[in-house]
Amino acid sequence: MAKTRITYAHLGDNVFQSDGGKMNMIGVFAGLGAPGIVAQQQFPAIYPRLALALGLATTETKLPIQITFRSEAGKDIVAPFSGTFEIDRTAVPKEESASVNLNLNFDGFQIEQPGTLKITIESNGEELGELELRVQQAEQTAPSA
Repeated sequence: MAKTRITYAHLGDNVFQSDGGKMNMIGVFAGLGAPGIVAQQQFPAIYPRLALALGLATTETKLPIQITFRSEAGKDIVAPFSGTFEIDRTAVPKEESASVNLNLNFDGFQIEQPGTLKITIESNGEELGELELRVQQAEQTAPSA
């Protein structure tokens, strides 16, 4: 049985924590098992912000996380994020999962060409989940007369 699992993972335009610890996300367009689509007029393109809201449940006391954003060719779109979370389990019995919430905003990354981006979430060398974002060429619309 996995010691860590994803409880939610969403992609959007912005994510932040408000007073009281609530997660707020603006412009949600993808999640686990629900690929998202964004369109760009020309390539290469700079996408202004991609936000990841991630919830995990774990029985660990230390939780290493690595998140990668890669193109179909395996090229990193932004530098991989990695860190280890110390989890205070004093209020949670050992056999129960503690919740970890992680909100990341990745600003101004370059997308070379249309295709599929993969956002992979790993812990201790084990893939916990993957989100998919399809980048398409936007249709040119003729100016109205």
